[in-house]
Amino acid sequence: RVRACLMAGIRFALLWHQQGGRRWKLVFQRKALRRALDNFS
Repeated sequence: RVRACLMAGIRFALLWHQQGGRRWKLVFQRKALRRALDNFS
């Protein structure tokens, strides 16, 4: 279970970077990202 969470985090980070995401963007747009993820699931 822990391994699956770690792999999901790594996959998310790679996809985020490929889409042009930057660290500060994630920090400042956390609420919008959370809303989008809540709507997704």
